[in-house]
Amino acid sequence: MAAVGFHPIDEAGGPGYGIRERTSVNERLDAMKALVILNPTAEDAEKKVLGEALSRLFAAARIEYEVYETRKGDRLAEIVRRRLGEGFDLVVAAGGDGTVSAVSDGLVGSAIPLGIIPTGTGNLIAR
Repeated sequence: MAAVGFHPIDEAGGPGYGIRERTSVNERLDAMKALVILNPTAEDAEKKVLGEALSRLFAAARIEYEVYETRKGDRLAEIVRRRLGEGFDLVVAAGGDGTVSAVSDGLVGSAIPLGIIPTGTGNLIAR
C-alpha cells in the first residue's frame, strides 16, 4: 500500500514544499514516477480537492509522484529539464496556458509524456 509523505523540493534541490508518493521497495520496482507542476493560483479549497484527486488516482495507478508548486519568477522550462534527470516517466502541468506552455517547452526533445490538468481561466491548449 502506498503512503503519502512530504518531500522538500524546489528548483535548486533545496528547501521547498512538495508531496511525494512513497512506495515500499517491492512496489517501487513497478512504479512509474511523475512530476506534477502546479501553478498555485487556485483557492485553498480547489488545491485540496486537486491534491486529494492526485493522491487517489496516482495511488490507484501505482504512480509515485512529486508536486512542485510554482513561484513567481520560476523558469519552468529549465526546472523541468533539470528534473528530468531524476528519472520521471511523466510530467503533469496543472495550471493555465502559461504553465502548460512552459512545462511543454521543458519537455522538448525528450520522450516524456505531458499530462494536462486545466486549472486556468482560458485553458485554450487543453481544449
